Amino acid sequence: MQNHDKEKARILKGIRPFFHSLTFVKPRVWYGGTRMGEGVFVKGVLKSQDVLKQILLSEKCSSSFMKVVPFEDGDWIKKSEDLYWFCLLEIEGRSLDYSRIEERRLAVEKLAEFHAESFGLKMEGIRIVSLKNKWMNRLMKFEESLCNHPKRDHELIKRYTTLGRQVLEQMDEELVFMETKAVEEGCIIHGDPAHHNFVFNRSQLRLIDGDLISYAPREYDFLQLMNRMLPYSNWSLYEWGQYDNPAIKTILNKPYLVKLLAFPADFYREWLVDTDGREQLLQKELEQHEKRYSFMLNLFGKSLSCQDITD
Repeated sequence: MQNHDKEKARILKGIRPFFHSLTFVKPRVWYGGTRMGEGVFVKGVLKSQDVLKQILLSEKCSSSFMKVVPFEDGDWIKKSEDLYWFCLLEIEGRSLDYSRIEERRLAVEKLAEFHAESFGLKMEGIRIVSLKNKWMNRLMKFEESLCNHPKRDHELIKRYTTLGRQVLEQMDEELVFMETKAVEEGCIIHGDPAHHNFVFNRSQLRLIDGDLISYAPREYDFLQLMNRMLPYSNWSLYEWGQYDNPAIKTILNKPYLVKLLAFPADFYREWLVDTDGREQLLQKELEQHEKRYSFMLNLFGKSLSCQDITD
């Protein structure tokens, strides 16, 4: 707590007077109680442009995105210690539970609503996505992390490394066309539809954390959502065929898109982010590996060199 107090004094200089209390949540995020009795999350980012993006989303996506509110004096942004701070109005609720089919459906519906509300917005500073470059960079970092690692020869590690390379090699040029079209139309995706980036209660559901919003095909958001949800739907695409959602239908009907679900993006991400939890990650992955691996091979069919992976 003493370290938190020091951080509060150092980082929130000039901001603390606007709140009767401030509680540390995580680095660059504090919970503040206002004099009006409202609760807000005070978040710090490195670029003022990132705050402006969140304000724009709050204004244009009022039904799907967390509301940004000004400080007590009317300012939307406060600068302190090289960070730009802004306030997100608290919504009482919890994260979604992807193990529950009804909450998976809620996530799909809310994400589609966000896409509709944000469509056509034009603003400098919103990144443009190249999925192939993004995944190539993640795989490179994953492979670099294996140097001198005691688990580098683990069978699962070898399989997922080879599989990642093969998915990248077969990524279709059609993706570049889709990405170009998304930029031209102003198609914005959230970029991180994890369960903890939804706040849910009986009366409302909101997306939070727009740090990774970008111009990209909306199919990319649903590919990531499917990647996160498939372990809870028994590694089957049956559930996804029940959704009346154009982007999901496009994924399921286009071989060059659906086979992207074989890329183990979630495994690479968790491996790189939580270095202390790698042993537990391997154990978790082994428990679902048979179903997942069968799913991956079925996506590729004859286009995937199964011999290369199983050797």
